[in-house]
Amino acid sequence: MKNINLLIKAGDIYFKLKRFEDAKEILQMAYDRTPIGRMIIYRLAEIAVKTKNFEEAESYYNEFVEIAPHDNLKYVLRYKISKAQVTKKRRQELQKVQVTKKRRQELQKAQVTKKRRQELQEIQVTKKRRQELQKAQVTKKRCQRLQKIQAMAEKFQELQKDQMMINKKI
Repeated sequence: MKNINLLIKAGDIYFKLKRFEDAKEILQMAYDRTPIGRMIIYRLAEIAVKTKNFEEAESYYNEFVEIAPHDNLKYVLRYKISKAQVTKKRRQELQKVQVTKKRRQELQKAQVTKKRRQELQEIQVTKKRRQELQKAQVTKKRCQRLQKIQAMAEKFQELQKDQMMINKKI
C-alpha cells in the first residue's frame, strides 16, 4: 500500500477488530513514510496501552507532545496511559489482598483447629475426671458397704457375747 491514508484506515480497522499487532505493523509502515503524522503516533500509543506495553506508550506519548504540543489529545492520551497503569497496579494490589485473605483464612482454620484440639483435650480431661469420680464413687460405695458389714459384724459379735453371757448364767 502506497497511500498513507489507506494505511491509516487499515490500521484503524485492525484496531477496531482488536488485532493490535496487525494494526501496529500497518501504522508503523505509515509512520515510516510520514514521521510527522501525529494521529499515527496517537494511535500507536493507544495500541501500546491496549497491549499493556507502557514504556512504549510513554515513548509515543512524549513523541506526540513534541510533534503537537498544543493538541488537546495529549491529555486524553495521558489519561488513557495513566488509567491503564493504575488498573495494572490495582490488579497487583488486589492479588496481594487475595493472598492476604487466603492466608487469613488459613490462619483462621488453624485457630479453629487449635481451639477444637483444646476442646477435645478438655473433653478428654473431663472424661478422665468422670472416670476418676466414678472410681471414687465405687470406692465410696464399697466403703459404705464395708462399714455396714463391719457394723453388722460388731453387732454380731455383741450378740455372740450376749449369747455367751446368757449361756453362762443358765
